[in-house]
Amino acid sequence: MKYVYYEAGSGEIKIISPAKEESSSDPYIEVEDAEIEHLHTGDTPSFMFYVKPLSRTRPYGKILKKEQASLNWKSINDWLYEIPKVSPEIIEFQISQNTTNKTITVSLDEKSRSYWQANGFFNRKTFPIAACNRPDPHSFVWVKIIDSADLMEDITFSYEGTDNLTFYTHRFFDCYYHEQHT
Repeated sequence: MKYVYYEAGSGEIKIISPAKEESSSDPYIEVEDAEIEHLHTGDTPSFMFYVKPLSRTRPYGKILKKEQASLNWKSINDWLYEIPKVSPEIIEFQISQNTTNKTITVSLDEKSRSYWQANGFFNRKTFPIAACNRPDPHSFVWVKIIDSADLMEDITFSYEGTDNLTFYTHRFFDCYYHEQHT
């Protein structure tokens, strides 16, 4: 049994927990492990699904896949997503910054490439990456616009200026990572 906590207004999945979270004020539903196995294995990211409650008084509901048209961002944090410098367990989207030769490599893991292509790049022709010199997405140093189809291969390009960069992009995947090599 798993507990799926969600945002009351949108149904957006926030936490999937094997134990009941006593400190959470978010609503939740109880689901069998098999119902959310695909979310735990990383086969599909959780933002592709939402919770549809079936009762106002009991923790019953369904986890449903979003229609492609509903994959528009619900939060500014999805539109201006800061790519973390802390490595997650599974890396789906990675920016490797080499400060010695001033190059940036953008790559997706194999599952994410398949997922990105199978979903028609979410009808997005381009994928923007903004490089900022401080954690402020409005104060960018440069912006790189990548064709969505080009993400099927690793992309490497040169940059100039400061090496102290924070990267922002749109959020389509669950696990991003900014790795910096000196």
